[in-house]
Amino acid sequence: MGIRDWSRDIKTNNNLRLATNRRSHVTRQQNEQQPATCDQSQVARHVNEHGQCLCMIKTLERYQKCSYGSIEVNNKPAKELENSYREYLKLKGRYESLQRQQRNLLGEDLGPLNSKELEQLERQLDGSLKQVRSIKFQFQRSESDQNSKVKTLLIRSAMAEASNSDTGKENPTFKIRRLEISDKRKGYMELLGQLTVTGSLTDEEFDRRFQEISSYGDDHLICVIEDESSGKIAATGSVVIEKKFLRSCGKVGHIEDVVVDSEFRGKHLGKRVVEFLTDHSREMGCYKVILDCSVEKKVFYEKCGMFNRGIQMSKYFD
Repeated sequence: MGIRDWSRDIKTNNNLRLATNRRSHVTRQQNEQQPATCDQSQVARHVNEHGQCLCMIKTLERYQKCSYGSIEVNNKPAKELENSYREYLKLKGRYESLQRQQRNLLGEDLGPLNSKELEQLERQLDGSLKQVRSIKFQFQRSESDQNSKVKTLLIRSAMAEASNSDTGKENPTFKIRRLEISDKRKGYMELLGQLTVTGSLTDEEFDRRFQEISSYGDDHLICVIEDESSGKIAATGSVVIEKKFLRSCGKVGHIEDVVVDSEFRGKHLGKRVVEFLTDHSREMGCYKVILDCSVEKKVFYEKCGMFNRGIQMSKYFD
């Protein structure tokens, strides 16, 4: 081989090397400008004509990073774990305390308690017992009131049937109810005059006193029995509810002004009035009803279920 051939071969090799380097440079620029969503066919293009892989590892890393994202380890910070553990210990202690308190209320595990803790437990039990007794008393009272109302309705129904029963002639129909402002025109004041002195009373004075008594509601009840056939007031009576401090703030019903028109006596209207007022007092929560009467009326009130107790004392101012 001559010098000319040897120099020609060197020149050819240099040209090949330059071409290869130029292709590598172009391929590297294309890799850097490629989008994130390249696939395997695009990766294969980076293999040159001599079968050598150019930047294959780097390209695969870029492909994995862009397609799947970097894998990050999501570990909770140590401070957050510590706070969660403290919260767990706090809840666990509260749960154990509630369990221990429940056992103590059931009379168990009382040995470790000191005198102060036993006193506190005793106060808790006393409070619970008071609440239970109060609810029980309210329930019994409500049940008793309901039974009393049913009994009252049955008595009134029986008395109404008895008063309307056929005795060979037509009987008047009597209706017991509260006093109305129009009852003054139905002989109410004249009926009271058969009991005691009423004095002269104008319509305006009657209306004012009626409104005043009505403002007390159920604490001052005046009932009347009206003969519906004639529209006349046949009987009347009243009860005043006294509120006391005695017997745990109890109440007492005072029955007053019971009178039956002389035209309608002998029809048990007086007994109906007393029973009506007594039932009202019971429904209002009174523990007793009392009244004052003359010696002549003692037998009548005993038939109404009352009995003589004590002596009446009074003092009149005019």
